[in-house]
This record gives sequence, C-alpha cells and structure tokens, in this order.
Amino acid sequence: LYNRNPEEESIGNQLVELYIKEIKAAKNDRITSLHAATINKLRSLLRTSKTLNLQVATTLLDDKHFPHEHAIICGRLGNHKDAIGIFIHQLKVTRITGT
Repeated sequence: LYNRNPEEESIGNQLVELYIKEIKAAKNDRITSLHAATINKLRSLLRTSKTLNLQVATTLLDDKHFPHEHAIICGRLGNHKDAIGIFIHQLKVTRITGT
C-alpha cells in the first residue's frame, strides 16, 4: 500500500476544490473547450491519484451536479454497485430529457 503524506493529500484535495469551483463558475456560461478540459482533468485526478483523500473529495463534490465524478469515487472506494447505479440513473435522465 502507498503511504499517504497528509501534505500531498491536502494539495490533491485543494486541486479538486479548485477544479470544482472553476467548473461551477463556467456552468453559468456555455460549455467551452476549456470547461470540458477542466472536467476531464478533474475526472483524471479522481481516477488516478494515489494521494487523494477520497472521503474528503466526496464531501467537496455535490453529487447532484457532479454525478459522474461521484461515481468515479464510489468505484475507487469499492462501492461498485453505487457507482453503476449512478450511471444507470444518469442514462435514464438523459433518455427522458434528451440532454
């Protein structure tokens, strides 16, 4: 197992928080390539970081506005049923609303 350094965890979680703020600010405008890139960076960080404190990241994410990201964390925490449930719900919502 990787021994996490509290300072590294803090930096990773600060980065998650900054990405979230940037994404929320951009949601008021139309989605741009910069906005999409920020979302991809956040998702990549959530998927791959070995130093990120996932429990803290979960509290930073509003799962209503960040379901995909919430599902990534659920999967990393071993809650695969919850992660799949989130994706199924999103597919149903997309099918109903067409967005």
